[in-house]
Amino acid sequence: MDSFEAAIGLDGGHFFARFKYAELLLQLGLLDCAEDQASKALELANSNWQVCMARRQLKDVWHLIRKR
Repeated sequence: MDSFEAAIGLDGGHFFARFKYAELLLQLGLLDCAEDQASKALELANSNWQVCMARRQLKDVWHLIRKR
């Protein structure tokens, strides 16, 4: 977690740092934080592949939020 936070601190516009950090937060059950990071990753996406991955991640987060 510290590594992802450091990477984001160094380059807040890095898609993969945000995307993987959101993935970790999702696994830890920190859904609100995961949603925030996944949304930021979607904004930073530069290719169709990145957009698809970020949307899928957001969809997973929203599904778990609804199940609360």
